[in-house]
Amino acid sequence: MSDYISRQAAIEAVRQAVIKGYDTDYGVIDSDVVYEVIDDVPAADVAPVVRCEDCKHLGTFRGKLYCRHNCGVVEPKEDDFCSYGERREE
Repeated sequence: MSDYISRQAAIEAVRQAVIKGYDTDYGVIDSDVVYEVIDDVPAADVAPVVRCEDCKHLGTFRGKLYCRHNCGVVEPKEDDFCSYGERREE
């Protein structure tokens, strides 16, 4: 799974690097320092989204899609998602 970081955390990490004196002449920070600083930002705690088309709760009734988990969506679109999404086993 890929690592995701907060944009604000990355900006703040670079800002702190400048404050700590990692910048070079004229207040320009070296790109290698930026890469290193951003690489040190901890990954965010995120979970992959399961879209309705891949969810084990997606069903059909009388030719219409519905959520068998009863999340309140009577006719979800295949690219919708909800907090009850669970990936269907292949």
